[in-house]
Amino acid sequence: MAITKVMHMKASGKARMDIHLKHAVNYILQPKKLGDANLAGGINCLPDTAYEQMKSTKQMFGKAGGRQGYHFVLSLKPGEGTPEIMYDIAIRFAEKAFGGEYETVVAVHTDRNHLHAHIIINSVNMVTGYKFQYHEGDWKYKFQPITKARSLLSYRQAITISILLQISILRSLSASTSPISKAQAQIKYLKLYHKY
Repeated sequence: MAITKVMHMKASGKARMDIHLKHAVNYILQPKKLGDANLAGGINCLPDTAYEQMKSTKQMFGKAGGRQGYHFVLSLKPGEGTPEIMYDIAIRFAEKAFGGEYETVVAVHTDRNHLHAHIIINSVNMVTGYKFQYHEGDWKYKFQPITKARSLLSYRQAITISILLQISILRSLSASTSPISKAQAQIKYLKLYHKY
């Protein structure tokens, strides 16, 4: 898995300080980007009202200025995974990286030749009111290890195993002419697949 971007959203002019946050949330939730999979969700907020909830948290703690949020992008290699696996990886990453204390929106985009998930977090911790701190080097020492965590990598391993099993079953099916042999091969595949 590769991270393609980590960005922050600054406050804009005094009239609409949080406009960049609003645009970012609207961008990742575009139906044309989500495609048929339509996988979007939130942690501590609902995707459709995430911007308003984030804005309310900022106002509650008196932290409407400065950085408005952070935008992470997680990507899989072309042809790797499914939208559901990408969504699960992104949710797990967000839970581990942000400790469940930030309003977070996650959306899987299927509009490119590779699956990628966008994660937007509020800059204000909804429990403590402190602003999220991201410093140079945090990616390497704080976030990159999460992407290599066993719980996230197990999905990559499952993808590889699934592909190998599918190839094996297809070979068995193509070599067999008997309907019983084909059914046995499918049952064997299902039993092996569900182990992972």
